[in-house]
Amino acid sequence: MLKELWERGLRRVLLLVTDGLPGIEEAIRRVYPMAGWQRCVVHMVRSSLGQVRSRDRALLAQDLKGVYMAGSRQEALGALERLREAWGARYPSLVAAWWENSGPCFAFTITPRCSGPIFAALT
Repeated sequence: MLKELWERGLRRVLLLVTDGLPGIEEAIRRVYPMAGWQRCVVHMVRSSLGQVRSRDRALLAQDLKGVYMAGSRQEALGALERLREAWGARYPSLVAAWWENSGPCFAFTITPRCSGPIFAALT
């Protein structure tokens, strides 16, 4: 798919957002070596909320929003630390997954801000 985009003329890519498909980051590096890569936060949030008790979902969703809506990497890491304090004892593997993916989930903080998100689904 990435090679097809290249062949169709897409040359300058600042940031690619994908799911956690194994090998996707390496494929991006081969075709678009200068592009940043970010793990899709929507997939991370959905996966996280599916792992928790229904009574905890609303509060956890609000705390996760503080992580992925942060304006800078520093703010995101602060929100992630608050997530660990609030939920780490109850859901240690969930919180660990967010820490393990903090690099790939925060790539947006190093790109220029735009007036709104741009979404494209490739089928």
